[in-house]
Amino acid sequence: ATRGLHRPIMSLHERSLSVLACRYVDEVIIGAPWEVSKDMITTFNISLVVHGTTAENTDFQKEQSNPYAVPISLGIFQILDSPLDITTTTIIRRIVSNHEAYQLADLLGVDNGAAVGKFVEMPTMAAP
Repeated sequence: ATRGLHRPIMSLHERSLSVLACRYVDEVIIGAPWEVSKDMITTFNISLVVHGTTAENTDFQKEQSNPYAVPISLGIFQILDSPLDITTTTIIRRIVSNHEAYQLADLLGVDNGAAVGKFVEMPTMAAP
């Protein structure tokens, strides 16, 4: 299984643009294979391969199916601490919670905008 519990929420192009918006990203390889090979590292002149600590699928840490085996052996792999627990599952939970808050506010006859702020606390990101 090379994907998380759910299919991606954004399209391939939306995900690519989101990643390209990160200041530390130089290039996005669309259609890249799951396993990072020596040929791929050489062809694209990859200097660093990273993986966040928050992931729905940590199968890569198993010896038999480690897609990062080559970057690890070359010393160019790093695990990056994820500041927030944002996964497909947490996003879906927030959507469901917001929906339930809107439904409850509607039943109570309360202004939905004000009610959601009371029922659902959204996480904030720290400035870089």
